[in-house]
Amino acid sequence: MGLININVNFDGNWVLTKRGDEKLPAQVLSKLLSNEYRKDFTEKNLSLTALEGQIYSDEKIDDIRKKVYKLLSEEYIRDSVSHYIDIVITGADDEENVLKDIDSLIGWDQFKELCHELVMVAPQIKKNETYEAFQFQNYLFSVNDGCGLSVALEKFYTMVT
Repeated sequence: MGLININVNFDGNWVLTKRGDEKLPAQVLSKLLSNEYRKDFTEKNLSLTALEGQIYSDEKIDDIRKKVYKLLSEEYIRDSVSHYIDIVITGADDEENVLKDIDSLIGWDQFKELCHELVMVAPQIKKNETYEAFQFQNYLFSVNDGCGLSVALEKFYTMVT
């Protein structure tokens, strides 16, 4: 299972048309995702026009996107929901691409091993919100000039973020 970040932004004008409803669309979607994924969905930020959360799932990103559209379409039958929302989902696929970039480096075996270990531990750190376990670690990189330190550190930064 992997941790997937989901950000859904709703068109402000469309949200205004729903102001008379019991709950606004972001609140509705949060409830729908909570029902769909049970304890595997965590709401991180909720506003009038946006929802940010995390899903702990093995589903592909496109499948989750389709599910979000389906859930909202069933809730708002009269509206063409796809015209009013913008969904950004990131997760396991992005991590795999970053690791492929790191693995493409020549040499750097210990660095590659460190990155793979961090990617394996990251979902549990995120799920349990124990970020200090990672924050207070120190890493020493010792290489000669011209051996790709800046490239490796850039890839490390991309992986961490």
